[in-house]
Amino acid sequence: MAVCDDRRQYRVIEGNSENVVLIFPRRGYALLRALQESKKRPSLSVSIEKFDDISFDDGNNPIELIQTKHHCTPGEISDFSVDVWKTLNIWIDRLVADPNQVAETRFLLLTTATAAPDCALTHLREHLDERDETLACSKLKAAASDSSNKATKSSREKFLSLTEAQQKLLVSVIWVFDCAPNIVDVRAQIEDLLHFSASGNASTLVTYLEGWWFDRIILALKGDMASSIPFNSIEKKVFEISDGFKFNGLPLDETIDSMPAPSTVGDDRTFIRQLGFVKISKATRDAAVRDFYRAYSQRSRWARENLLLDGEAEKYDRSLEEAWGHEYSALCEDTADADEFSKTSKGRELLRWANRYSRPFRGRDELWLSSGSFQMLADDVRIGWHPDFQT
Repeated sequence: MAVCDDRRQYRVIEGNSENVVLIFPRRGYALLRALQESKKRPSLSVSIEKFDDISFDDGNNPIELIQTKHHCTPGEISDFSVDVWKTLNIWIDRLVADPNQVAETRFLLLTTATAAPDCALTHLREHLDERDETLACSKLKAAASDSSNKATKSSREKFLSLTEAQQKLLVSVIWVFDCAPNIVDVRAQIEDLLHFSASGNASTLVTYLEGWWFDRIILALKGDMASSIPFNSIEKKVFEISDGFKFNGLPLDETIDSMPAPSTVGDDRTFIRQLGFVKISKATRDAAVRDFYRAYSQRSRWARENLLLDGEAEKYDRSLEEAWGHEYSALCEDTADADEFSKTSKGRELLRWANRYSRPFRGRDELWLSSGSFQMLADDVRIGWHPDFQT
């Protein structure tokens, strides 16, 4: 039974006592757990320690240790499985290091596999009526003695070297969650959790949330933002995105604000040539190009995700074109006989006006959205900056 690579570690932390470390395959598990736990323990935060180690914290100490084993194909896991003994090896080390702390800790084994019938794992499930810690301990000792698997030898010997009291203590704090959701199902569960927040757009909401979540993790790892992500900030982000699905709002791509200005070397696009006609500075040119790509990217995404109303984009563009028309007439109506210097000066003034002008797009009033949309219109030669842009 193959175990998928690319595992990720997540550590759960609460209070001043150590209780849990989550080791999940993929960051999506951490997001799912954070959403689930936020309802019960809203004061917790998610702390990013390194790329494959994420913590839920409220005092920089873990409260629950969870080992997860994700299997690519369905199958069983038993007392002889390598995954089980690798997990036990980690927990035994913690027991030996601090037995008092372990006594206050829950160790969870979360696996997509199914526990084999009548093995120790089946007697350590979360349902109290199924738990039989004495029988489970006996079965683990038998497996440790009877197995000849070299891969688990050191772990089995370590378990057998524990005193009987230590073995009982370890088994008493183990909780098994088999048949757990696989990586694909995690997304479906997140969508189910957020169904009532999405106004019928659960899949799109989760896509935007995951984009923010993964970007936030990267920023924390780079040290650009605080490593601790409060649960309430996740909830606020859900509310913020869901507001975008209402009639008077649209969700915003989290990566848009940090989008760098693409190189324009060799770029002969019409809107860039239009900028060149009025001899603007490199800084102004770079800002205009960045705004163009921001607006183009965000508006294209809204269109792909069917978030725009019929004719909404066209109506917005017409409103910009009309506003530009009034300003163009005011600035350029008397330039027919003017020299080129005067014309380019008027063109730069018109461009500066467009860069300051803000027209909300269904609740989105980001300045780059308006200025970038002006550049999109200039690319289609529906507007321009130089008084003679049409010729």
